[in-house]
Amino acid sequence: MRVSYLFSFLLLLIIADGCVDEIRIKAPDVSFQLAVDGVITDEEGPYSVSIFKVSNLDADLDKRIPILSARVTISDDVGNSELLKETSSGIYQTSVGGLQGTVGRTYVLKIITLNGKMYESSAEKLNPAGAINNLSYEFDFRERIKVDGTVVGADGFNIYMDANSLPTGENLYRWKWTGTYEIETFPHLKTRNVEGVQVPDPLPCSGYQERDGILFQSSPCSCCSCWVTMLQGTPIVSDDQFISGNKFDHVNVAFIPVTRRTFYYQRFYLTVQQMSLSRAAFNFWRVIQSQKEGASSLFQPPSGKVRGNIFSKDGDEEVQGIFYASSVQEKSIFIEKSDVPYTVQKIDTVRTSCMFVGISTNVRPSFWK
Repeated sequence: MRVSYLFSFLLLLIIADGCVDEIRIKAPDVSFQLAVDGVITDEEGPYSVSIFKVSNLDADLDKRIPILSARVTISDDVGNSELLKETSSGIYQTSVGGLQGTVGRTYVLKIITLNGKMYESSAEKLNPAGAINNLSYEFDFRERIKVDGTVVGADGFNIYMDANSLPTGENLYRWKWTGTYEIETFPHLKTRNVEGVQVPDPLPCSGYQERDGILFQSSPCSCCSCWVTMLQGTPIVSDDQFISGNKFDHVNVAFIPVTRRTFYYQRFYLTVQQMSLSRAAFNFWRVIQSQKEGASSLFQPPSGKVRGNIFSKDGDEEVQGIFYASSVQEKSIFIEKSDVPYTVQKIDTVRTSCMFVGISTNVRPSFWK
């Protein structure tokens, strides 16, 4: 994609000069290339498999074209198998109480599309995952003010993990984190413009109504308080430099920025998972990590194809993505707002439903205290 932009930029310069003929460079067409994202773990299901088409290089890269009505099956090496149900466009899931991932067993994903094309993953063994012993955090001053007064970066907490690996094997792991924080918005303060004058226009979910320019509350607000999920941006995989004996010591697995949103209330909830990987899955996530980390670097590694483990059974068609089996160990902590060495100001200007702030829910999570 980066090369395509470079060619487009050069082409504009050539056309603007007017002294040479226009050069047309045809990018490879990947419209009908299948992409797969799926995992089975030893945690309680259901498990999901996403199947979609990769869009053209000149199309919206965020747009996924789902593969509908496919026959998707996960099976193991002792005769267990489950046909997944399409729960939404291109998303296929096992049933509640259905197939359960088990350490030591090997799993295969099979896909048959509506037009009869067949795809299959390589066999993925579900290896044990060791254990996370401890999570800790340290505040890091990263925010700075430029000469023009603009703020660059954000302060935050570095998250460190101590974990056990296994005494034998390759110790191939992925570390994955998710965060949760509470946010409050003010949908009753929403206004609309009427002939140049801003008048009250509260959202119905706010519980407020407007009558003759006066606001009054008729019911409780259902969209003022939400819990927002923050997801990991760059995958992190194990590396020999982290390990000492059979332990991973003080591995920096996350950075949680301190903003007026993430620490609006008293705490931030963080869960870190240690996921075992096969060699194929490890290589896949390592390339993804390398490309993510190098995206803003002058010395960025070249963007090549990310080799997965899904293959066409009907020919040489290339397939993108990964299906892997993983044992999962996890540990969670609360980061207290009082650990921020200054006062975090509240937000009182978000005049919309809290359900529109990231990945949100207005249902209090069971772990939130």
